[in-house]
This record gives sequence, structure tokens and C-alpha cells, in this order.
Amino acid sequence: MKKFTKSSIALIVVGLVVAGGISAALLLNYVTMTGTVNVQQSVVLDDGESKNVTSKTYIIPCVAGNICTEDTVLKNLSDSPATVELTTDLTDNEGIGVTYSLIGTGNSERITVNINQNPSVIPANFVGTLTTTVTLDVALDPAGTYTIITSINPI
Repeated sequence: MKKFTKSSIALIVVGLVVAGGISAALLLNYVTMTGTVNVQQSVVLDDGESKNVTSKTYIIPCVAGNICTEDTVLKNLSDSPATVELTTDLTDNEGIGVTYSLIGTGNSERITVNINQNPSVIPANFVGTLTTTVTLDVALDPAGTYTIITSINPI
């Protein structure tokens, strides 16, 4: 019978440690999972026809000298508040004023958001009415169609 020497025992121990380390490393990567996440936009519009849309086109019939409004339902579908910035772009701002109000409920309480102040925070789970108010000078000239582009952008 062959006897093991100290160096051969040490070599066997080192071999076992190395083999154990390699097998442990293999076990750490035994299973890999890959998933996908479908992300929806949190701040959306509800125009009554299409639910949860990101854009809306509307026509406000108005007479020079009058104040006219358009209401749109605005929602924050997230469980977190959304910090946004509102911008308005007019084709011709001579004689036209545009302001907004946003009133609704979030987590069962009535909330008024100062949407004219940038940045603004739309509360979590908010559903409200975004009112666009257009004020026209009585002497607005020429009469015709003016385009107002309102954007609510994340910050």
C-alpha cells in the first residue's frame, strides 16, 4: 500500500478547494432569466373617444373680444407624482392670451394644480380637467385661424 506524503495530501487539498470553488462558481450562474417590461406613459389625456392618448387636436370657435375655453381630461396614471413643464406655442401671439387651469382629484382629495407655474407637480393617481382659456383682443386682426400648441413635458 502506498503512503501519502505531506506534499501529496496538500496537493489533494488544494485540488479539492479549487474544484469546490469552480463548482460553486458554476452554481452561481446555473440559471439566467431575461424579461421585458412594457412601460406606458404616466401623464395622458382622455378625450372621451380614445382613452389615455398623448395628443389631442381641437377647435375652439371664438369671436374677437371674447374669452373661450376648451376642457380636456388629464390623468397621471402613476403611483408617483409627475414633475412637468407646460409650454405654449402660438402661430401669432399678437392679441391672444392663453392660460390654463387644472383641477381634479388625486387619492380621493380635490386638488388644484398651478399648471401655469413651471415646473408643476401633477399628483399621483390624479384625474382632472385641464381647461385652456383663450382671451382674444376685440381688435384682433386679421380674423382667422390661430394654432395653439400646448405641451406638457416631463422634467
